Amino acid sequence: MVAKVRGRGPIGYEGHMAVFVALGAFLMTLAGGWTAQRVTDRRHLVLGLAGA
Repeated sequence: MVAKVRGRGPIGYEGHMAVFVALGAFLMTLAGGWTAQRVTDRRHLVLGLAGA
């Protein structure tokens, strides 16, 4: 039996976790794009690390 606690989901904080995952994905994408722009002559290395 799963108990609900005052409007939260069955586990508790999955709404907050979704925001944290989305924020983390955004920041990592931003960092990857910034890195790729800075190392234009070695961009193949950045892409190789991203695909690993």
